[in-house]
Amino acid sequence: MSNYNAITRSNLFRVKDRETFEAWCRMHELEYRTEQVKDMGHCYAISAADPFIGWPFYDEEADQGIDIYEELARHLDNNDVAVLFEVGFEGDRYVQGFAHAIHADGRVVSLNLLDIYQRARQEFGKDINITHDRGWDHPKLADVVLKKWVP
Repeated sequence: MSNYNAITRSNLFRVKDRETFEAWCRMHELEYRTEQVKDMGHCYAISAADPFIGWPFYDEEADQGIDIYEELARHLDNNDVAVLFEVGFEGDRYVQGFAHAIHADGRVVSLNLLDIYQRARQEFGKDINITHDRGWDHPKLADVVLKKWVP
């Protein structure tokens, strides 16, 4: 059995307090880079440091889940939106992808690559033949994915 591998990345966004944000990133093992953006100033992009996990949703030391979106929203400049991307795979069993746009007020808009099945049926009709990735039929995997990535 293969391990889960993920590639994560965000867009560039501004934060309210650089030192506090950088400490938060270190606490959750997030890598960050900075860039000066014209007409915006100092911006950050983040990614998960561990390619086997993706975005952090669990604090092992505290033995509890964390709401990465809510926590990130508290750091965002009021005029910015952070977009978190994740594409992951486990061998050739499945490929998944998500994008979550987080507003400073805590609202989240999400996209999931698996939505393509529903969109294809809507566009091409219910009588078309479209197979589904069998890797998602595993109940334990589906449960983890739905709880972890779909708000």
